[in-house]
Amino acid sequence: MINYIRFLFIILLFLPAACKNTQLSQSMQKKVYLSEIANLENDYKSTVWTIRKNAVLKCGEYPSERTMQLLIRAVNDTHTSIQAEAVNQLSIYDNNSAFNTLINISQDRTRSDIVRISALNGLSRYKSEKAFPVFLDNINDKNNLIRQSAYRGLLRIEDKKIQNLSIDYIILGLNDESTSVQMTVLDEIHIKSPLIYKIYKDFLTSKENHNKNTMMIKILKGLSGYDIDDELEQTLRSLLTNNNTEIRLLSLKVLKSQPRLNKKR
Repeated sequence: MINYIRFLFIILLFLPAACKNTQLSQSMQKKVYLSEIANLENDYKSTVWTIRKNAVLKCGEYPSERTMQLLIRAVNDTHTSIQAEAVNQLSIYDNNSAFNTLINISQDRTRSDIVRISALNGLSRYKSEKAFPVFLDNINDKNNLIRQSAYRGLLRIEDKKIQNLSIDYIILGLNDESTSVQMTVLDEIHIKSPLIYKIYKDFLTSKENHNKNTMMIKILKGLSGYDIDDELEQTLRSLLTNNNTEIRLLSLKVLKSQPRLNKKR
């Protein structure tokens, strides 16, 4: 008992000093943090573009109102790669200033494509229905990379009403002239629709597509949760002997997931 009392006495004796040291440590850390931000602000004033770019790159390590304002200035830098990096960094800030800056850049067709792509990718991280008109405006762009980013952002919006509205645009994307856009849309589909099923079925039942392994794999994965009809069932059975192992396994997985087929056993 005496030893326990002594132990408590020692703890109480040194506790104020420990608390004081912790407060000093936090104060020092804050000073260092603010000093680093000041260094970034000074570096961004440089006439050497590589120094300015390095300052922008490091902004993500010191998120604050000051670094966000630095990034907002940097989106108008004379060097395109700095603009793109500043735009990319802005998406870590969950506030109206950053969001609205990305909206404006995505709509500005005087900007370079790489900067607009960065802005669209940044907007997609917010998953906000407020960005829906912007994504919609860009899915018809002549640059397939911009269309990819626009579809990715549009299909990541979590609002249910927007998702239901998106079915027509999903179909548009699945029929895009660019295979890379089609692939992106397939990766981002999170809803079910008879219209989407029909596109899946038409693709798989067309034998001329059976050499397009990557597309087939994505579509077979997309069939999860659908009830397939007899025609598609026969196609999937024929794919059980496909040369591609993943196609064979995915086809079998879809067939095994069908309640009506399991009843036949």
